[in-house]
Amino acid sequence: LPLLAAGAHLLIEKPLCASLEEAERVLAAARAANRIVQVGHIEHFNPVMSFLEKHIDRPRYLTAERLAPYQPRGTEVGVVLDLMIHDIDLVLELAGAPVIRLAAAGGRSAEGPIDYVNATLAFANGVVASLTASKMAHRKIRSLSAHCRSALVETDFLNRSLQIHRRTQIAHRRPNLTKIPKPSSVY
Repeated sequence: LPLLAAGAHLLIEKPLCASLEEAERVLAAARAANRIVQVGHIEHFNPVMSFLEKHIDRPRYLTAERLAPYQPRGTEVGVVLDLMIHDIDLVLELAGAPVIRLAAAGGRSAEGPIDYVNATLAFANGVVASLTASKMAHRKIRSLSAHCRSALVETDFLNRSLQIHRRTQIAHRRPNLTKIPKPSSVY
């Protein structure tokens, strides 16, 4: 709050606050100081996400993976608030409709918060999203795929790259086959 009072805009690492009451105090202080406060969901500004927002056509199915090897940092926070929250933000934006169903399962490798989770979100417009997050993976992965009517778009947020696999219209007709004569005798 002192930084807002001093006139600074804030980019705050998630989670924004420990409680709703704290968040309301930060918001009130930002309004009073006419300053901007933003939570650090930086993936939303990744060029890959900018492309997805502008160019994908009505996704039907979204899949996201956010996996990381174990690190002692952040062990006090569960994987949903530490990693999956980014993909929740992204799929909410891409789906463009409210969530109507949620199913999730996860677990922990030791004492403490949840280390891995798989969640499926169903949206009012028929979009389904499957999210996987883990703090116990063997390598770091940050990917999102959008299965659309005319294409599959696969993204890699770590390398800021994407691949587009377009469906093409291929005429389905019988190919010309040359008949091979049967041998006259069996050897």
